[in-house]
Amino acid sequence: GRLVGEITLDVKAEDLEDIATAKCPDGLTECIWVADTGDNCARDTISETYRGRRAPNCSLRRSSVVWAIQEPQLHLKTARPMLFGASLEDEERKMWAFQFTLEGGEKLDFESLLVKPDGSQFFLIERTRLCCPAVFASPNVTASAPGTVLSMELSLIAELSNPPDAQLSGADFHPDGMEFIASTPREGVYVYRLQEPFDFSTAGLPLFVTWAPAAPQLEGIAYVRPFEDRPPGLWMASESDVGRVAPPLTFLACPADG
Repeated sequence: GRLVGEITLDVKAEDLEDIATAKCPDGLTECIWVADTGDNCARDTISETYRGRRAPNCSLRRSSVVWAIQEPQLHLKTARPMLFGASLEDEERKMWAFQFTLEGGEKLDFESLLVKPDGSQFFLIERTRLCCPAVFASPNVTASAPGTVLSMELSLIAELSNPPDAQLSGADFHPDGMEFIASTPREGVYVYRLQEPFDFSTAGLPLFVTWAPAAPQLEGIAYVRPFEDRPPGLWMASESDVGRVAPPLTFLACPADG
């Protein structure tokens, strides 16, 4: 493949962890959703405290934010990559910022962002070394206007089972909402089935799907969207820069029988 476009965000980011695609909050156009939600200090503090050890000497992040940026129209036949800017003041490209705190004032490390396809609600899954990653949900965000910074409290809606000896590092909803796929850094890819669409409280145990040897330090994963001219499958992205080579983007086709 080749690079066809770049988006420069005119924002101060602390630890970007995951992206998702869905409708914009106004439901009119497509958006790229970006989570600035990583907090390794929070993850380490919880883990060490649970084990009865001294908390690490580190600083918890003060605030977290999820952005929604109107997706640019790409012209794939252009010879050079297209460059795009995005800011809250941009009148041509709509953008939203959702700053949040957590119910109960907790500080957690989130590396998985999932968004309902209609752009009405987003979810964050905790990365933890302990048994049960917490899932937090936003309120309905469809009433928010572009160009605004909206503060909100996310609610705890479920706790999941971690895959064996692994931590969740990325996730994505299946378009029908009846399952979500999840990556782990080195222990492969898992799927969680849901009994009701987009309802994490009905999630079953994680089911192993595949190893990802071509994507060491696997941190990003997404389903192929119905409008993509490809067979059903998964996109996987590595965070590794071993040998200072650009992290690989891997496509895994699903079997014809599903």
